[in-house]
Amino acid sequence: MKTQTTPLSARPAGTAVLDLHRHASPHLDSAQLVEYLRTGTIHPLAKGDSKFQVEAKLGPPDSWKGQKPDYAWNGPELWDFHDSYAWHYNSLCVTFPDPLLAGLPGISLNYHTEIFGSVRFSPPFTGLPPLNFTIQDLLGMFERHKIHYKDVRPDRIEGIVLVTEGGIAAVSYGGNCTSKAPITYLFPHAFKST
Repeated sequence: MKTQTTPLSARPAGTAVLDLHRHASPHLDSAQLVEYLRTGTIHPLAKGDSKFQVEAKLGPPDSWKGQKPDYAWNGPELWDFHDSYAWHYNSLCVTFPDPLLAGLPGISLNYHTEIFGSVRFSPPFTGLPPLNFTIQDLLGMFERHKIHYKDVRPDRIEGIVLVTEGGIAAVSYGGNCTSKAPITYLFPHAFKST
């Protein structure tokens, strides 16, 4: 589902207009981010890459799920990253099929600075935006790059606010649905264009 726009001349006087182009963030027009939102992948990674393939392309991860106990891991400590289903390369995470994975495998981007600090992307992902952005910023970017999406804010599914044609869900902090709400995560999700 794509947002519809009404020409300004056809709007009643005094109608508030969300100007998606006025707030354009140049860093948000990243070719890598556009590719990710359209396809669910970012070169050199491909959907379905095995652990062996990801390691050959990116090397060992900076950290991994289970490396140390935290709020999101209550299993045993994993000494070898090969045993983990989630490999972190700074703010980018690659997840692999696993019975413990609550969601789809693939690539996730973490923009939750309140918990994880600054947003950092290492080569070959330095073209990704290193700054936070809002729902409004993302909608403007969808419009400029003609990225199809479904607005699920009315449904309020687990904090998800938008799902792109590439099967990438955008989540806002605490499920805040206002246009100024910051996006905290982008991750794989089943896209249903109904």
